[in-house]
Amino acid sequence: MVKGRQGQRVRLYVRGSILGYKRSKSNQYEKTSLVQIEGVNTKEEVAWYCGKRIAYIYKAKSNSKGTSFRVIWGKVTRPHGNSGIVRAKFKSNLPPESMGSKVRVCMFPSNI
Repeated sequence: MVKGRQGQRVRLYVRGSILGYKRSKSNQYEKTSLVQIEGVNTKEEVAWYCGKRIAYIYKAKSNSKGTSFRVIWGKVTRPHGNSGIVRAKFKSNLPPESMGSKVRVCMFPSNI
């Protein structure tokens, strides 16, 4: 804990999980991923998250710049259906082993 800090820690992100790629019956589109954001259950609630940054954090075997953690950044682009799932595009396509793993949906950029 930081010296002089009072009260609870503040999380500047919302947890989410990767469901898979956008797909149809016979095709899948790796450039677009589907993400379920925790606590978001309707299409109307998704509107606030459009344009927000997403961080997929994973651990690599080798160190780079003093750490073995890496990040792939993405952005929430639009809703997917009516149940609060969002479509997101990442800087580089997410690897298949990311399916089912957690992401951080940051609270920036903000219009408030």
